[in-house]
Amino acid sequence: MPRRFYFGLSVVGFSYVSFITSASSLVIFTLFCVGLIYVCEGVTNSLAGKSLLREIRRSKANMLSFALASVAGGLLMDGIAKFLGKLWIYPDWNLTFYLFSLVPGWALYWLLIAETYLASKIFIDYISKGREIVNKTYKFESRFYIILALAGIVLLAIAVVGSFLGFVTQDAPLVSVADLNSITVNYQIGFTYIILVCVGIFFLCEAVEYYRKQTSLLKNLLHGYFTPLLAITSGSVLTAALMEIQNVPASVWAYTNWPFPHWTLFGLPILIFFIWPLHYIAFLSFFRAITNRASNVIWQGDTLP
Repeated sequence: MPRRFYFGLSVVGFSYVSFITSASSLVIFTLFCVGLIYVCEGVTNSLAGKSLLREIRRSKANMLSFALASVAGGLLMDGIAKFLGKLWIYPDWNLTFYLFSLVPGWALYWLLIAETYLASKIFIDYISKGREIVNKTYKFESRFYIILALAGIVLLAIAVVGSFLGFVTQDAPLVSVADLNSITVNYQIGFTYIILVCVGIFFLCEAVEYYRKQTSLLKNLLHGYFTPLLAITSGSVLTAALMEIQNVPASVWAYTNWPFPHWTLFGLPILIFFIWPLHYIAFLSFFRAITNRASNVIWQGDTLP
């Protein structure tokens, strides 16, 4: 493994000093993210000669598209799940800091998500026998993706209408600045509606990827290439465990209003760990649907010799 891999491991290990020090939790969490990105870059470079970070930095257009995708994805995630769903707060943040950190913070976070997925995917491709490259189209696919897009629109409509009807039949405000760092009595949209929005966006992204002639997660599955799904599952579970445990003493974010709050793991609602794979699927699909070269490697088939 290259030196960046071991450097990343040491930085990730160091970030767990959050358990024994009162140093800035955000600085320590940033070190954790940077360290894990270096670990993943070491894996992808060593096993496949690939670097997502290098691809993003290859041109200003790639950097801009990644930044826009990261911020858009972050705003969707925070806007729907945090401010409307009230599923977490940032206890030590104010509005000024939140706005200031919007671009670099979400870019770092989404790069971490993409890197951990890609490292898992390349590792699974590396230990698997034979190549799996999807380069054909079934006749039914055009109709399938039309139906998928319509299903996505229906799911989004159900979530929007259901949330609106729930809001207008009560008196609490929809959202306020206080929702950023405090538990409030403002209106909270249903958890089921949040899931419907995520699935609906995923379906629409799949349709966009198909009509842009891009490989997608479902297209890979339809053609028997299961590595991306396995990578999402393994990468998200491992990252969730590492990140959530690191954040326990740091409390950069704190979870609120989750279903089944008495079912916990490491003191956290256990449902969080089941949602992480959906979190990966939604972002990676969104990233691939609205960018081009910067996200080429996301759903790419096994090109290892």
